[in-house]
Amino acid sequence: MEKRAVIALKGPLGAGKTTFVKGLAEKLGIRETVQSPTFTMLNEYHSGRMPLYHLDLYRLSESTPEQGEAIVEQLVFQLEEFIHQDMVCVIEWSELFKVSVNHPSYLDELDYLEIQLSYGLSSSGGEDIEDEAGRIATFRSCGEDSARVIALVVGKSGEWQR
Repeated sequence: MEKRAVIALKGPLGAGKTTFVKGLAEKLGIRETVQSPTFTMLNEYHSGRMPLYHLDLYRLSESTPEQGEAIVEQLVFQLEEFIHQDMVCVIEWSELFKVSVNHPSYLDELDYLEIQLSYGLSSSGGEDIEDEAGRIATFRSCGEDSARVIALVVGKSGEWQR
């Protein structure tokens, strides 16, 4: 049985995307200091129960379309080395993961869990969890495996938005 998860994080600056990854790394038993890979775009952690791959695509918002496509193509090449193994891959600013205009997103080829972090009320139609600080995490499955993850995390079953 595969033990892999791809998590696509969305949300404004300061919404808690990197904090989420740090908490996940702690639960995986990762001993390294987890930092946002804003400049390297990909950090790897192998000291836990499963490898954790952490992408931060924020810099793609500052690149030209041509630069962005070249960077994404390189990232896809790197991801293909581990994406089908037992691991956890978290992608911050996942909405920027576009290979080209004709191919909207590399994520379209994967089963992944999307988590939208926001402040205040949610209107995305997914399953919401609000924390004490007033932040909201909206979960959306993008495949059968991610739907099972939501059922485990949220503690409910039923129809999930795909």
